Amino acid sequence: MLENINNILKIDISPEMSIYNTLKNHSYSLGGALSEYIDNSLQSFIDNKKELNADKLNITITIDDKDTNNRKIFIEDNAGGISHTDLEKAMKPSYKPQKQNLNEFGIGMKAASLWIGRKWTLLNSYLQRVDKSKSEQIIFDLDELIQNNDTEVPISYIDSDINKHGVTIVIEKLNRDFDRELIEDAFCTLIENYQYFIYRENILELNLNSTKYNDLNITSEEDVSIPNVLKSRKMITKGKKSFWMGSEIKEWKQNVDFIFNNKRVTGFVMCREPSTQKNPGLKYFREKRLIKGTTRDWNRPIYLLKTPNKHDSLRFYAELHLDKQDISNNKDKLDINEKKFLDTLREQPGVLDILEQARDYRPRSIEQADAHDKNNSKNQKNN
Repeated sequence: MLENINNILKIDISPEMSIYNTLKNHSYSLGGALSEYIDNSLQSFIDNKKELNADKLNITITIDDKDTNNRKIFIEDNAGGISHTDLEKAMKPSYKPQKQNLNEFGIGMKAASLWIGRKWTLLNSYLQRVDKSKSEQIIFDLDELIQNNDTEVPISYIDSDINKHGVTIVIEKLNRDFDRELIEDAFCTLIENYQYFIYRENILELNLNSTKYNDLNITSEEDVSIPNVLKSRKMITKGKKSFWMGSEIKEWKQNVDFIFNNKRVTGFVMCREPSTQKNPGLKYFREKRLIKGTTRDWNRPIYLLKTPNKHDSLRFYAELHLDKQDISNNKDKLDINEKKFLDTLREQPGVLDILEQARDYRPRSIEQADAHDKNNSKNQKNN
């Protein structure tokens, strides 16, 4: 509860502090932990979009690791901030929002912050705060709280720009060292996770910085864009021989819309052109956030596409939206029977044709297939 003692507001963060101590062992990656803040920011932006009167959410994440003795991570957004009521609930490790949305599990901000570091400061500029000249500040220092056996954290009020809104979080006493490879992987994960908001809907701008490494190789828009669709006749390949089936030049893409686990699944499957080793395969989205299938961690199920280097795995591409399906607390995998899901996908109209074309189409066999056509035409004329 929010308690006012001698004009100092305090938030009760019980139960036992040992629960917070265990959150540092949560099964996160750096990219997964940072995604929790983006989920919160995006949901705040979506919920307050009308009042914000803004077309785009800006989030800046800076890993300040030049000074090895004072490493910090900064996360700042310009969303709607957090209301008093939600702020109180957000500090509880057991709180879970009622609605199913991007920040549905509630534990995200606490778990992510304490996985990264043992001290974090939250500066909250709630869009609808009464006194626009003030922002709320909470300092959560786990070591001090445990040492003092304290279960309350105070809220202080600091001067603020009246036009400021959103949340800034500074994490200190970092639990882990983050080298170039880990930071690069984390930033790539963020771009891939939120590609729909960044490049499709164009409502999110991510500014990702490292003070120590300024030449990171980050996922580009081209890496996550929808590839070109194969346009060709249907090719049949048997052994080393390929030939055309029919004369129609098709665009090998099929929209899908079906029910799985009593929940709707939408999206499309296609043959991409050209095929590539970087093909993510099947992208699974949930609430427009990517859950599985990246350019670095493919989703090319052997059950559906055989071995990763086969023609079908390098050419078959899908974007599937599995909103409302069950998901792990870390939001890194769907809690579904994937074999059953893939069987259901394969049964949808047109999907099997796409799979067969992905398997059989060979650009290098076009001349052979054309020659086969000419021979057939010549034989028909002679007959």
